[in-house]
Amino acid sequence: MMKENSGSEERFFPETKQPGIYIHIPFCVRRCIYCDFYSVAEASDDMKKSYFRSLQKEILLFREEIGKEIDAGGGNWFADSLFLGGGTPSAAGPDLIEELMRCVKSRSADGRILLSENSEITMEVNPGTVTYEDLRRYRNAGINRLSIGVQSMNDGELRFLGRIHSAADAVRCVSDARRAGFYNISVDLIFGFPGHTQDSWRRTLYRILEMEPPHISLYSLQIEEGTPLYRMFRADEVEQVADGINRAMYHDAVDILESRGYQMYEISNASLPGHACRHNLKYWSMCDYAGFGASAHSYRKGARYYNEQDIVSYIRRLTASRSYMRQNVTVNTEEEERGDAVFTCLRRREGMDLSWFDSRFAGREKLSFLERYGKKAEPFLRDGSLILEEGRLRFSRKGVDISNYIIGRLLSD
Repeated sequence: MMKENSGSEERFFPETKQPGIYIHIPFCVRRCIYCDFYSVAEASDDMKKSYFRSLQKEILLFREEIGKEIDAGGGNWFADSLFLGGGTPSAAGPDLIEELMRCVKSRSADGRILLSENSEITMEVNPGTVTYEDLRRYRNAGINRLSIGVQSMNDGELRFLGRIHSAADAVRCVSDARRAGFYNISVDLIFGFPGHTQDSWRRTLYRILEMEPPHISLYSLQIEEGTPLYRMFRADEVEQVADGINRAMYHDAVDILESRGYQMYEISNASLPGHACRHNLKYWSMCDYAGFGASAHSYRKGARYYNEQDIVSYIRRLTASRSYMRQNVTVNTEEEERGDAVFTCLRRREGMDLSWFDSRFAGREKLSFLERYGKKAEPFLRDGSLILEEGRLRFSRKGVDISNYIIGRLLSD
């Protein structure tokens, strides 16, 4: 069974203060029924090429803008993680990905870089869109981590979800990835979708463990408005899995994974030691990150901004651009920054360092976390949902199940 872990244990992952880069590649072969990320199915080759040209231009304009900031005394900026997400980046094919990687890793005329040489570079792939030769080319291009969207090891469930691959494809993909030189591999799984059972979920987990991926992400499926699954739900064609069964599935996964040496370093992510995702840790540690591509989000110096969620509009803007322009900028208030920190940092296994929070978010009132939120936290500390130990606040196993409720209460007026 999962044990409560002392906050004094050796840190499971190193903190990273450098920023990250996210690139959104929205192409996919077919949209899954549950997906609400921005994506375009069956895009033409010409559209893909135009989009990648625009991506490269946006990246180079950003590098130029950063150079101006540095020259004006704004300090250095280079990332140590890159995440290619989507959509299905592998649906774009190796040629375009290779060109993109050359752009990201290139130096400006005065030698400036955006990405350090020791960076973690992740690419999402669908097992139904890659061959061994594709994977070998991605590895040679500099990709050193794969996030493989397996979701289930049951072919009937995969068909229901709208996936284009089979369980056998998933096994082949992991095997081919290792032959191609990938040792940092993550497998993404979904649980709690309509019709899902605990027995089927356990079988998926055990089959995944046979492949020994060093990282496993497991997400409880949410029925998002605007998706085909949402329309099926509203038409009473499917039913949500009961919350109690959903939580039992989650704890089954935690127990099984921890019995095999994995640690849940974040609510939805488990890894073997040394294989936590450096890039995603930035989101849960309030680090800066730059996002490129249609619908991509960024966070810098307390400001959040995002690109338009439309490929044609994105390409049109970049074609006309002569300098880097942030789109849809929102500068966070002090209260919003504190709220974001509570929401993101408490998701981590080790919780939140209150001294870090106090030094960064004390605000004009100079209030500590406990002075600001202590009374609201008291009921959850008493019932064991929250644990305060050696200056760190974290969820217990019980608290994880109601984490959104707890965070909502802490941040309520």
